[in-house]
Amino acid sequence: MKKTVLCIAAAILLGSCRNEPADSPIPVGEPVAKVSAAADSVFKDIRLMGTNEIHSLIVLQNGKLIYERYAEAQSPEYLHILWSASKTFTATAIGFAVQDGLLTVDDKVTKFFSEEELPAVHSPELDSMSIKNLLTMSSGLDRDLLSETEAGVLEHPAKEALASGFKFFPGSRFNYNSMNSYLLSAIITKVTGITAEEYLDTKLFTPLGIRRHLWEKTAEGYNMGGWGLHITTRSFAKMGQFLLQRGMWNGVQLLQESWFDEALRVHIDSSSWTGTGYRNGYGYQIWQCRIPGVFRIDGAWAQYCFIMPEKNAVVAMNCHCNKPDATIESVLSRIYPEL
Repeated sequence: MKKTVLCIAAAILLGSCRNEPADSPIPVGEPVAKVSAAADSVFKDIRLMGTNEIHSLIVLQNGKLIYERYAEAQSPEYLHILWSASKTFTATAIGFAVQDGLLTVDDKVTKFFSEEELPAVHSPELDSMSIKNLLTMSSGLDRDLLSETEAGVLEHPAKEALASGFKFFPGSRFNYNSMNSYLLSAIITKVTGITAEEYLDTKLFTPLGIRRHLWEKTAEGYNMGGWGLHITTRSFAKMGQFLLQRGMWNGVQLLQESWFDEALRVHIDSSSWTGTGYRNGYGYQIWQCRIPGVFRIDGAWAQYCFIMPEKNAVVAMNCHCNKPDATIESVLSRIYPEL
């Protein structure tokens, strides 16, 4: 694990220092005093939460950058790990695969894996599990193998996940499990022949001017899917803007709007989940917020991108914070009303 972390850190440092094309800029708008004051208050709120840290905060409105702030030792060029915010990128890769006619969300997961990768005896639950169940965290898979997969101790994480058994019948209820996202990443590679990162580089990253990114892979050759993506906070904000514009970028519909009709709506009740900020429903690897119409890309330790359609705004932030509910509420109660 230590060797893996060191290699990742070295790769990120190398990516930050080598002579490579910079990400395309975001148009800059006029600062809004009340928004800047509210965003500064969010910085203060998080810093007063004991040992919690806020690394960066960006506000876009009407497609323009109106606020940007970084903590000491952080910068616009830093490739910040997104943790589970990576999941929304994986779901978006599935959206592009649907658009390309490579799969549908109703396809059964077993369709994409060989007999060697599947258990010798298929349970009814396994045969029923669909891509949509993976997208909505309703697969019912018993074990979350994130730690073992991250540590590299599993030779075939996808096979292990598919053999882990079931807590409940797929589609019947919500249970957050990062292996759902890992399996989606594996499926992208199986239907495209390239990694999810490479697929998104063509479909999403390059059109949005996101030229610098790094996504960790397993020994199987799949991107982690549910975690492990590193991009800048500005690129994170661009992803939020892409969702806000429902797949439109520079006048081109990159991803069909019908995908967003499904991806951004509530598919399953998450009210039983831990934390008040996580009980408003779940879409395709994306969370709804307490304010109707506001949704959120969400990663551990407060890697958040809030999409606020009624305000035509995006708020992206990266932190190291173990108080997610308080952080979410700080943004919604301070910044949202001032936009």
